[in-house]
Amino acid sequence: MEMMQLEMFIKVVEERSVHKAAARVCRTQPAVSIALGKLAQEIGTPLFARAHKRDFRLTHAGEVLYEFASRIIGLRDEALSTLKQSEAVCPGRIGVGVSGAAGLRLFLLVTNSFRLQYLNARVEMMCDSPEKLLHELAERKIDFAFLPSPPASSEAHADFLAVRLPAFGRKETLWMVRRTVGQSYLAKQFEQASMRPADNGISARRRMRTARSPILLSAPGCKSQAVS
Repeated sequence: MEMMQLEMFIKVVEERSVHKAAARVCRTQPAVSIALGKLAQEIGTPLFARAHKRDFRLTHAGEVLYEFASRIIGLRDEALSTLKQSEAVCPGRIGVGVSGAAGLRLFLLVTNSFRLQYLNARVEMMCDSPEKLLHELAERKIDFAFLPSPPASSEAHADFLAVRLPAFGRKETLWMVRRTVGQSYLAKQFEQASMRPADNGISARRRMRTARSPILLSAPGCKSQAVS
């Protein structure tokens, strides 16, 4: 029993016509007739008590199915409407873990410029130790971790990608760590913004010189690999 079959059935009941129902669901008339046949076959009893070709009176089974089908389709439409409204209000969430003053400065700088482009995005920050943040990253509770040093392979609970970020003209170092897979579109945009933070006093050319190649951290015990 498929959602489209139920929707076809509902339209036939409402229109009392296979032809009109087919037009409403943007399907051919034979496709609607086949769907009705499959429904009746799956239930094991006729859905319409048809004394003649144009008779679309429902049987008892048809009435029961119509009631449930209407509720199912209604719930689907309500779910889609709610999700679309939620997407319009908040198209996504980004969780960022921060450890150290440099990470906090970068987070504030990137978030301020990022929110100008994605007004409805929700950016959440978690301040904790590097070990705790790596655990949260492995558990998919955050999308990034800004750390003062790259994690050792023995600390990796999942496949991590560590990238050295510009140092804001200071001697301190800063690394961004994320998972190698499962990154959302917004997270990718936030990562790109982190690689080129605006108004940090470093020219674009100097930022490119400061940035280092990322390091791919695999499962515990594995050696780090440099990736381009």
